[in-house]
Amino acid sequence: MAKKSFKSGVKNIIDSIDDAKTSTSSRNKTTKQKSSGKPATTVSINLSDALTVQNAVALKAELNDALKSKKVTISSDEITEIDLSAIQLLITFEKSAAQKNIPINWQLQPSEDVRRLVRLSGLNDFLDFYKPVEGA
Repeated sequence: MAKKSFKSGVKNIIDSIDDAKTSTSSRNKTTKQKSSGKPATTVSINLSDALTVQNAVALKAELNDALKSKKVTISSDEITEIDLSAIQLLITFEKSAAQKNIPINWQLQPSEDVRRLVRLSGLNDFLDFYKPVEGA
């Protein structure tokens, strides 16, 4: 039953990202646009240290805008706090970007507590930035 509930929650988030109106948050995002007015070629999103419900709406808007680019870089100095809403947003974003063939360059530095939370929740297999790097 929990798997079904989780899947429906992820589906709802995917649907809401697809349907959401764009809203720009320029404090954490830098875009490079061509002069022809086409979508940005590269979007960089610098995540805060706390990815919680309180800032999930702003994160959702930034990730939604990033789906209009050709390449995305997501970085953070250190993520010290995260909850499942943020993890679901990141998983949904990653899947949506894959469907649109948008490469994501993950440059995240999660704290050990955050790594443990994601591993214990069983969601580390769904996030590329938690998969082991070959040859490392």
